[in-house]
This record gives sequence, structure tokens and C-alpha cells, in this order.
Amino acid sequence: WDVLRTCTRSSSLDSDILDASIVPQDFEDFLRAHPCISVIFFNGAKAEGVWRRHVGPGLPDDLAAVVKTQVEDRHVA
Repeated sequence: WDVLRTCTRSSSLDSDILDASIVPQDFEDFLRAHPCISVIFFNGAKAEGVWRRHVGPGLPDDLAAVVKTQVEDRHVA
């Protein structure tokens, strides 16, 4: 599932996404509808960056506390 609901870009490259055009998916509703999800993985740096800037900070504490991201798990030995 893409982190972005919609965006504008001049080519197929993620680096060409215009930051001002970013509209993320509604992860709050998605995560509430799927309470068994506890880890989020990303298929690229842009997806992770969009999550960290536009999705993660807006999640309510009850969801943010249960959802880990791949990067956070990577640092656990």
C-alpha cells in the first residue's frame, strides 16, 4: 500500500515528487480497521521520508505506540 494517496511529479522518479503536492494515505483509519498490524515496512527512502514527515507525527498516541517501522526495528540487536 503506497504511503502517498496522491502527488505530482514530472517523471516516474520518486525524487521528482513535488513536496507541496504530497497527500498521504489515511493511515489512522487503515490502522484502526486492521488492529493486528504492528510493523510498517517501506520499499524505499522516499516512502519512509513521507511517512516520517507526513504520517507518523499525526498519528494519535495509541496508534503510534503500537506501530513500529522497519527502520526502528533494524536498530534493535
